[in-house]
Amino acid sequence: MLLAGALSSNHRIALLVASGAVAALLLAVLDRLRDRLTPLALRAAADLVLLTPLPFLLLPVLLR
Repeated sequence: MLLAGALSSNHRIALLVASGAVAALLLAVLDRLRDRLTPLALRAAADLVLLTPLPFLLLPVLLR
């Protein structure tokens, strides 16, 4: 998140770095909750977390 703040002059890169940081944080949360989830639910949640940067990549394309 600090790197995203340092890159705030280039908003697209800062958003991508921030979304990567959020994805890493969500993966850490899933790691802590892995005993409470079934393997299938854990895999599905991890796949969704890894798609976190996708909206930030598509946002500039959709706004054109």
